[in-house]
Amino acid sequence: MEDMVSPNMAQGFYTEREQLQQPCGRFLGDEIDIGDELANSVLANAKIYNEILDPDFEPTEQMILEYAFYLGIDFEKQPGLLEYASEGLKAEIPEGWSPCITEDGQLLYFNFIEGDILQEHPIDDIIKKQLKMMLEDSENAEKKKSS
Repeated sequence: MEDMVSPNMAQGFYTEREQLQQPCGRFLGDEIDIGDELANSVLANAKIYNEILDPDFEPTEQMILEYAFYLGIDFEKQPGLLEYASEGLKAEIPEGWSPCITEDGQLLYFNFIEGDILQEHPIDDIIKKQLKMMLEDSENAEKKKSS
């Protein structure tokens, strides 16, 4: 697997306690006090935040193309899928998820409902799965056509 960084995390990702705009229009909000809920996990001493999305954010064409590449979209062969990249850059973090910064500065995302931890923004994971299913369905349809 390539060692790539999501545009959601790239170029000065969330900076603790600062409200710096991210390349995708995301900000770290206030730190969330969760008590001892994660005491025995990798996030035991992590700082948990809410995520704020800039409602006026509009990604540039370059941002969309870079994010599409990260998602695995071949924008020359699949230009119709660029809409997914654009929407992904503007999407709110799914319910239950929060960005966390570990003691060593690593950005992780924790799902308080399922208990899952991701290294990439949950929207990235969701879009990648949707795209994979769409492409598989498209390939299956093409196989049926040709047989």
